[in-house]
Amino acid sequence: MIFRFSLFCLTLFLACQVTRDTTDGDVKSSPMPMDVNAAKLELVDLLRTKPGLEIRGIGERVEITIRGAKSFQGKNAPLYVLDGVVLGRDYKTANITVDVRQVESVRILSPTMAAIYGSRGQNGVIEITSKSTPAGVRMRN
Repeated sequence: MIFRFSLFCLTLFLACQVTRDTTDGDVKSSPMPMDVNAAKLELVDLLRTKPGLEIRGIGERVEITIRGAKSFQGKNAPLYVLDGVVLGRDYKTANITVDVRQVESVRILSPTMAAIYGSRGQNGVIEITSKSTPAGVRMRN
């Protein structure tokens, strides 16, 4: 009788262990590198892994702010910069322009650190460096 109970507990433990492992694999907040074979990778999938960002919405209606809203009336969108080229504040434009599979690094600059961009960086800056950056182009430091 004790042997059957022990065998039952062991089977139950192993079944729970397998279930836990399979559900952990479905979590989308896994750090980079992302699956290169995924059908549709978007910029927001990469940005969700970065601390200090508030991301609201889905699809093309994504709103991203760096460490909270800065203005009650105006836009709070950060400035997007790809390989030293300013893309603007529009997430949709940045998402179309950036190939997530070619991203080497992403640096989030808070408004105080983004002073090198002047008034354009007042809501923060998302600097993206791609793997195919030409040798002569450098990000601002």
